[in-house]
Amino acid sequence: MPGLAEVLTIYGQRVAIMNPFTAVNNFIALTEGLERGEVRRVLKKSLVVVIFLGLIFIYIGKTLLDFYHISVRRPPRLFHDF
Repeated sequence: MPGLAEVLTIYGQRVAIMNPFTAVNNFIALTEGLERGEVRRVLKKSLVVVIFLGLIFIYIGKTLLDFYHISVRRPPRLFHDF
């Protein structure tokens, strides 16, 4: 079971990759001028696409990496459990 330090490291990496602060600003800028119902429709459609792509990569991600001969090594642990 991962320790707190490892969970925080993984969470920090995900936030850095996804950059939710910029994503929210982009979403607001792109939906500016749309009615509230249209914004909700765009948001729901975006969530469906993101979940769908995430599930695809969960199931075939390893196969894709193997096909393109990409290896992923686990980085050294920064903190050790005591």
